[in-house]
Amino acid sequence: DLNLSLGAGTMFPDQTMGEGNYALASHFIQGDSGRDVLFSPIYYKGAVGQKIYLTDMNHVYEYRAVDFKVIKPTDVDWVYPVAGKKLVTLITCDYTAERGRVMMRGELERTTAWDKTPKSIQTAFTADNRWIK
Repeated sequence: DLNLSLGAGTMFPDQTMGEGNYALASHFIQGDSGRDVLFSPIYYKGAVGQKIYLTDMNHVYEYRAVDFKVIKPTDVDWVYPVAGKKLVTLITCDYTAERGRVMMRGELERTTAWDKTPKSIQTAFTADNRWIK
């Protein structure tokens, strides 16, 4: 729970970015002050087709969202590997938490070395984003 409150946590301890189904969970924060915190942007602005970026600071993994929906808390199959696919699955609560979980899934489009990644994307990972408006 501490990891989810401060950032995002992997669903399984042996996950590797860019491989299998890299499943992450984080909290959703209600209200205007939380719209850009943790995984709240997925709830408020998530859409099929948008980009999802992950980094291990050696590489940047670029995914394109292919699924976005509310699922039941018991729909755990979304976080398991899918044969032949390199995915990221992001899970957060729905506004009421009773209706379910918000799930966004992306398929890996490319992996780029950190030093070859555009500066605008590097900055999104390295800038102090605590005051995003």
